[in-house]
Amino acid sequence: MSKHQDTKNTKTQLRMGTSPKSLLFFLCALCVLALRASAQDKVEAPGFGKVYEVFAKNCTSCHNPKEMKGELNLETYEALMKGGETGVAVVAGKPTESLLLKVIEQKSKPFMPPPKKGKKLADAEIAVVRAWIEAGAKGLASGEVLP
Repeated sequence: MSKHQDTKNTKTQLRMGTSPKSLLFFLCALCVLALRASAQDKVEAPGFGKVYEVFAKNCTSCHNPKEMKGELNLETYEALMKGGETGVAVVAGKPTESLLLKVIEQKSKPFMPPPKKGKKLADAEIAVVRAWIEAGAKGLASGEVLP
């Protein structure tokens, strides 16, 4: 390519606003904006403290160290992760495989809480438990205390 054609191509690109540097800058700026928007859209997963609030309101009257219906204690993270007489209650990161979620959604028996003992958990409460399991079902964060 001759120097004249090179200069002509560059002038044409500049007139059209599509120089390689401009295009690269635009694409980089677009990526930064997309990443920033994505980070802002993400909702932080609830911690075990929030999940415990759901359990304390709806479950621990029967699933505590003294009563332990189904050999399941929901008073502590360690006890919950140990499971009960039917095995593991929570499969971290896998809500569809977690028996705890199935029974509180009342998709699998025994329905929890039992219909004669209490109302089904609110959708918002179930969503907290689901989000916690999806995020890896982690225990208390450093410095976090149960309510």
